[in-house]
Amino acid sequence: MSHCLNKDGLSILIPLYNQVGVALATALSKQVVQCAKEEGAKRNNKNDNEDAQSSLGFEIIFADDGSADIAAKQCNAAIAQLPYCQYIERPQNAGRSAIRNYLAQVAHHKHLLFLDGDVVIDRPNFVQTYLAHRTDADVIIGTLHFSRVKTACETTEETMEQTKIAKEEQQKSKNEAKKTTEPMLYDDNLKYRYEQQFLAKHPVKKRMQQPYASFRTTNFMVRRDLLLAYPFDETFHEYGYEDTLFGKQLKEHGATLIHLDNAATIADYEDNATFVAKTEESLRTLAAHAHQLQGYSTLLHTANKLKCLHLQPLIAFVFELFKGLLHKNLCSNSPSVFLFNVYKLGYYINLTRSIS
Repeated sequence: MSHCLNKDGLSILIPLYNQVGVALATALSKQVVQCAKEEGAKRNNKNDNEDAQSSLGFEIIFADDGSADIAAKQCNAAIAQLPYCQYIERPQNAGRSAIRNYLAQVAHHKHLLFLDGDVVIDRPNFVQTYLAHRTDADVIIGTLHFSRVKTACETTEETMEQTKIAKEEQQKSKNEAKKTTEPMLYDDNLKYRYEQQFLAKHPVKKRMQQPYASFRTTNFMVRRDLLLAYPFDETFHEYGYEDTLFGKQLKEHGATLIHLDNAATIADYEDNATFVAKTEESLRTLAAHAHQLQGYSTLLHTANKLKCLHLQPLIAFVFELFKGLLHKNLCSNSPSVFLFNVYKLGYYINLTRSIS
């Protein structure tokens, strides 16, 4: 695919799957418009020769990865009307790795900022912060903030009604209690509890001690040429661990990487049963690609140690006895993060013993 690439531009890339991206697009568009104005002011203070070398280009590309949610896709069509925004619909679901590789291929600029479609950008200088640090490393990983209260990204009057319609379609199967005007807290949500505990144990300074570990694709910037040279592994068709392998590839090829305190916010979470099911799917992915992920998964390391100690049969037996009770706790209104970690280990060991 041939492109006329900007030497120092920014492409913001967001894959969508059964998600409404209008609010996110609106927030990003607003910030990019401001960044472009500031770049224009800088150019006005330089001569023409310097202009040609320093001009920044911007684009925001949303790509729907073969979603089945027709209402969401109809709503997302409004994205293309926003400044600097494009919206692409892919006919079939290609998966988390393939859609990111595709977005990198169609992008036009040197620096690629990837965001998940469910994040909220509530920092007014979010894009500008990435621009200011774009030459600090080949890869820059932003932080995440997990909101206790569901929030919404700022949007325009024209897009709010469309967003509301699509959101109502997505919410039909959810509990009616969630529609209350009272602030909705996530204290009983397993993913919220798990992520909060993880962030408390892994602040930015600690993550910089092992910068390639726990790589996440939710909020990061990378040079386009680097990602095209070492793309996401498209053999990862199911959910989970494609980002971990990408982090391993970056380290093996000597790419520089830093963690930056520039947070995107997660403000909406799947229910506990769905989160547990997605976790089980990710563990099946880990089992299928264990040979590639050695040294990059704490759970894999623990499972291997238990195998060396000949304790896996006992763990698998105990897990089968208590699996139902563990699952019941995790899907309850008071889930335990400790039991969640126990469940993951038991599920993985039981799984690998059954397929070996």
